[in-house]
Amino acid sequence: MSDPAGQQHAEADLKRVVAALTRLRGAARAQLFVQRLGLLVAMAFAVALGGGGVDWLLRLPGWLRGGLLLIGGVILVYAFWRHVRPSLRFAPSVTEVALRVESLPEAREAGLAGRLASAIELAPHASDADLTSRFSRAAVEDLQERFARLPRRLDLLNSQQLRRTLGALLVIAVPVVALALFAPTLLRIGTARVLTPWSDVSWPKRTGVVDASRLLAHPVDTALPLRAAVTRTNQAPGQTDVSVHFRLVIDGKETPLQRARLSPQRRRISVSQPGGGEVVEGELYERLIEPSAFLAGLNPASSRIELEYRFATSDDATPSWRTVLVERPSIVGAMATIDPPGYAAAVLGSRPDIARGRKDAGTGRDERGVIGPVLAGSRVRLDLELNKPVPLPPEGEARAAFIAAHMAGLTGQIGLTTQLEATRWRVEFVAALSARLTLQLRDEFAIESAEAALFRIDVAEDRPPTAAIVQPASDESVLATAIIPASGEGRDDVALAWIELRSQIATPPQGSIGAAPEAKDAPALLARIEVTDAESASQARAQATLDLGALVLSPGDEVWLTALAADLLGEAEKAHGPTLSTVRRLRVISDSELVEQLRAELSGVREAAKRLERDQAALSDDRAKAVDNAQAALDQARRQAALTERIAPMDAVVQRLEERVARNQLADRALSGLLEDARGAVADAAKASQRASEALARMGTGEKAPEESAQKAQAQTQDALTQLATMLDRGQDSWGVRRALERLIAEQRQLASQTSAAGGQTRGQQPSQLTPQQRDDLSRLSTRQQDLAQRAAAVTEALEQRAEQLKQADAGQAQAMEAAAKRARENRVADTQQDAARQIEQNQTERASQLQEEAAQSLEQMMSELDRSEQRRDEALRRLLADLKESIGRLIREQESELARLGEAIDGKATPPLDRPMIALHQNTLGVAGKAREESREAARIAELLDSAGVSQAAAIVSLRLPDLPEADASERQSLQRLRESLDEAQRLDDDAADRDAQRKRAELLKAYQEALELQAAIIGETAPLLERELSRKDRADARALGDRQDDLRARMTRLREQTSELSESGLFDFAHTRLDHAAARAAGVLREGRAAASVGRDQQTVARLLRSLLEALRQDQQQKDQFRDAEEGGGGEGGGGGQSGNGLIPPLAELKLLRMMQEEAVVRTRDLGERPDASQIDEIANLQRELSRRGDELMQRMTPSAPRPGSEEPEAEEPQMEEPTP
Repeated sequence: MSDPAGQQHAEADLKRVVAALTRLRGAARAQLFVQRLGLLVAMAFAVALGGGGVDWLLRLPGWLRGGLLLIGGVILVYAFWRHVRPSLRFAPSVTEVALRVESLPEAREAGLAGRLASAIELAPHASDADLTSRFSRAAVEDLQERFARLPRRLDLLNSQQLRRTLGALLVIAVPVVALALFAPTLLRIGTARVLTPWSDVSWPKRTGVVDASRLLAHPVDTALPLRAAVTRTNQAPGQTDVSVHFRLVIDGKETPLQRARLSPQRRRISVSQPGGGEVVEGELYERLIEPSAFLAGLNPASSRIELEYRFATSDDATPSWRTVLVERPSIVGAMATIDPPGYAAAVLGSRPDIARGRKDAGTGRDERGVIGPVLAGSRVRLDLELNKPVPLPPEGEARAAFIAAHMAGLTGQIGLTTQLEATRWRVEFVAALSARLTLQLRDEFAIESAEAALFRIDVAEDRPPTAAIVQPASDESVLATAIIPASGEGRDDVALAWIELRSQIATPPQGSIGAAPEAKDAPALLARIEVTDAESASQARAQATLDLGALVLSPGDEVWLTALAADLLGEAEKAHGPTLSTVRRLRVISDSELVEQLRAELSGVREAAKRLERDQAALSDDRAKAVDNAQAALDQARRQAALTERIAPMDAVVQRLEERVARNQLADRALSGLLEDARGAVADAAKASQRASEALARMGTGEKAPEESAQKAQAQTQDALTQLATMLDRGQDSWGVRRALERLIAEQRQLASQTSAAGGQTRGQQPSQLTPQQRDDLSRLSTRQQDLAQRAAAVTEALEQRAEQLKQADAGQAQAMEAAAKRARENRVADTQQDAARQIEQNQTERASQLQEEAAQSLEQMMSELDRSEQRRDEALRRLLADLKESIGRLIREQESELARLGEAIDGKATPPLDRPMIALHQNTLGVAGKAREESREAARIAELLDSAGVSQAAAIVSLRLPDLPEADASERQSLQRLRESLDEAQRLDDDAADRDAQRKRAELLKAYQEALELQAAIIGETAPLLERELSRKDRADARALGDRQDDLRARMTRLREQTSELSESGLFDFAHTRLDHAAARAAGVLREGRAAASVGRDQQTVARLLRSLLEALRQDQQQKDQFRDAEEGGGGEGGGGGQSGNGLIPPLAELKLLRMMQEEAVVRTRDLGERPDASQIDEIANLQRELSRRGDELMQRMTPSAPRPGSEEPEAEEPQMEEPTP
């Protein structure tokens, strides 16, 4: 039977056990959830903390952190789903819990093993009666009691795992708490960066970098320095990794990003933060970027190109910045237009050295930027083209300041104007002076040109012209007979208008000894050139030949030559006047002074020749060393060549002296011959030295050249130099004697004049009546006369001594000196001077003057004897040449005969032996050569040719003995050729000697005419005051004295004509002398009657004109004489003995000149007659004109050959223009 109360009590106990087990099951589920969730949380925190640490170290980018967060979240959800979520669903049955409890040690100790699970299994069936019946109340209570003894906390699950989970959470919590306490910012930043990677949260940076460049624009042609400043770093200086990330942005299109590492610069800089922030300091890093390397094919002018960049370190970066890449402003082209001033436009077309028209001026960075030279006054326009617009200030003061700054180089130019546009500038001005235009352009970014454009305008100022006398090249001492080629040169920067050559005579003031000459008259125009040729407009010369003989000059006078030049600027715009050159002075000296100057220069040549002769002797002594030593031979060749070069200046000096002698018309044959001989010796020395140098050089190269060649050439050089020095020594001695005679003559004439002047004051007085002053004057004159007598005796003795010394060396000169000394002995020159001295002391001045005149004439005769030395030398030479020509002619005939015999032998005819006649011919040839060599140096060339003929004859003799008849024939023909050449050379020397004889006679004629002209001028000057006036007794006496002097002059000219046969043979010269004789006789006759009619003046002027015409006709240029002589020879002239070719004392050209001058006289007299009619002169002038016409026809017939040879060209003689006088 059932007990309901007990049953209920048992059920309640059992439910309590089940409830306890149910709670125990819930605790186990909670433990498992906590265990697994804690482990997941610990792992999540560990991963987050690790990720934060890694991010702190590596500064992971946001996308990577986001990816890692996403992956972590997925893993976390998966782990929760896989491990935590099952723990929530952990719900074992009560029975399973009871069984788990039974297994616990505590349950086994309580005796619940095997009981608790069964009880719990049966619990759902506790209401059944059967169950209740099976279980007693005691059993339930026992189970309850035993279950109650269990601990209140039973671990169904292993608590060790829970403790590990809690330990892990504790381990994770420690650093988190530490970070929260000590680095909350880092914890906060790390949490945000790990859990919210998209947020703009960054770790505190280990490094800091700022942009130190930040350029708005940069030129593309220059490297762009990208600079960054590292403001904070955890690395050593210079070890921070700083890079730049950059790319080009072209017209808004970005190119791929590029990266480059920056280089440390080992210095610190300060950088201002953008927007005016604080200034920070940092370590400088830099990288140079070449924009041009990335811009191939791109034009910055047509595209907008930007460089975008930013700097980055390991944990920092700067914001991106863009720099515009632009071209520098520059000038890409310039054109200059130059318009010259009007006055020069015509002539500058042919002047490439003066700029005009359009010129490419380039870019201002090369030579094209040099514009010019530009003539001053030219208008210059410079057009400039820019590569890009340049900002221009607005009109007004700013624009004016801009122009002033850029055009500062053109300050000073006239009329400067500018036209400025963005890309085109125009500058225009009138060039006044040279300038430099420097343009430094700047664009809107303040970027300047790489280099300033430089345009240089070279302005050539049209300065006044320069004028100079270029010939003579320097002031010169000349004779009164000199013919001076004069040339004045004008130069101008642009063009000359004209140039004049002028002369002016200056004479010393009378009575002022030593005073400088003063200009006598206005300058005379010699030549004027109007410059019209544009090609040579910048330089022109006015040339003239100045004949001083026509100016009637005396020693001490000067002729001043000046040039006057004017240019186009001065003529057109009157900017300046003509330019006058400095004066070129021609100082007139006496013959003796000129000879003294020439001799002084020859002394230098003589000393140089002596030095060279000694050097040549030393070279000859060293020649043996060069025989077997090539190096020594080369050294000697160089020394010999140097000696050859030293000979050249001597030749130049001698040639210059010869030109000076010819220019001055110096009638000194001795000096001229000496110069000619000296030049020949110098030429021989130079040629021989050159041959010696060449021979030594061949020896130095190993060529087998005989030593004899060098030896012979050196010997010839030394001989020529020795001969030159000896010749000049002899010439110096001869000149010394001549100079002493000249001084004696001059001093004797001066003393005679002083004696005559003193006699005028003391005439008729006894010596006791003279005043002390007069006695002292006479005593002084007597002493001087005695001194002259002693010097004359000394000169005579010197002449005798030198004549004896020169008999072997120079027979002609010795003979002349001997003749001069003999003349002195015969005329008792010294005794006459002694007598004159005694007469002076006794106041017998008239007798003393006569003796002095006799002594002076004797001295002049001695001088004449010396002057004839050259004549005697030529006479001796011509005698020798006559003998040589005869001997050589015989040799030629013999050689021709031997050639004929040799021809017969070659043809096979029987002939006597051929060698013996050739031996005789050879001996005769050498004999003639020896005679030529020994008796005259002038015949040296003849001797050489004869020696060459002798060599050929010797070769022919050898060939005849072999026999080798063809070779002998060639040698004999060579001998004949040399013999004929020697005969031609002898004839040439004879012709030259004959020509020199004619020149001597011509010089004597010139001297006679010159002296007569001077005398006639003096007579005219003294007669002029007496003409056409009432004469007093004294005037009539003076007129009669003048008549005597005029008649003496006439007689002198008559004797000259009689002594010179050539004057009578020359029709025109004979006619001139006839007219001169008649005119002088008429003038002398009237004056001797004590009258001075007007006809006297006309006749005297006629005499003077005729003398001047005769003088001028003989003063002909040597070139004209040579040309006329060649024409006579080519036309088969009338010949003349001695090979003179018809060119004797009076050449036809001189007659032609005389005819022309007398014709001019007739024209002048006809013109004067028309102004002042005089019936008495009409017939005279008409007869003169008819006679001139007849004489002219005769001259033309003589000058024109009657039968010219075919093919010959006749020179056209100058036919004078005859003008019929019209009274």
